[in-house]
Amino acid sequence: TRWFGIGLILSGVLITLSGCHDRSENTASTPSVPTPTEEKPAPVVRIGASATHLPPYFIHQENGIEVDIIREAFQKTGYDPQFYFIRERKEKFYAPNSKLDCISTVTKKAKQPGFYSDEVISYHDVVIYLADKGFHINRIEDLADKSIETFSDAKKHLGIADVVKNNPLYHERSGKASQIVLFFRRRVDVLIMDRYFFRHFRKRVAPLVDIKQKVIINDSLFSKRPYRILCKNEKVRNDFNRGLATLRAKGRYAEIVKQYIE
Repeated sequence: TRWFGIGLILSGVLITLSGCHDRSENTASTPSVPTPTEEKPAPVVRIGASATHLPPYFIHQENGIEVDIIREAFQKTGYDPQFYFIRERKEKFYAPNSKLDCISTVTKKAKQPGFYSDEVISYHDVVIYLADKGFHINRIEDLADKSIETFSDAKKHLGIADVVKNNPLYHERSGKASQIVLFFRRRVDVLIMDRYFFRHFRKRVAPLVDIKQKVIINDSLFSKRPYRILCKNEKVRNDFNRGLATLRAKGRYAEIVKQYIE
């Protein structure tokens, strides 16, 4: 009886040890579950932009050449660009409680404090006339006797006041589409207009007039006006410049422009 009891005790010890060994093996073989890493949200950059509907540059406060270029340039360097389409954006940019990081777009002539980006876009006013008119317009004095449609305050901006002061056929007005219609209906000799305005609106008036008439575009009389964004933070400006350079190098910049003017 004594030996039988000892045997039972030894058997229990062996079973207990075996169970401990099995549990140890199971614990060691259980793979560890990695803790998921949370992606940091992209830093927000707040951009004050023009509230004016100005196609093809700004269209219904949603897109346009300038908006798309600025948005994608910031996205290229990891930012989340948020646009605020506001009036008096320069004043609001410098207000003490302003949350704007950048404003779009300004010229360096403004000499405002902050960090100017590389050129985002340039506006370029050109002289446009029909090829079969036989005009030779090589200097601004050649505009003196032509019927002209152009934008408001063009005399001041383009420096042609003296040339057209005695020209009763010179007209400044808004409404670029209507000006282009008049032009292709031969009611006016010359348009003076930004190159992209002309190309954008020309295709939109195609149902009204024959836009296939051959035109001459003289881009040598007036200089380009480069526009940039202005930022409060130098790093933000530098990152934007890198993204802008990437858009140009990859051909995306040209694609953005093309989709609005062709």
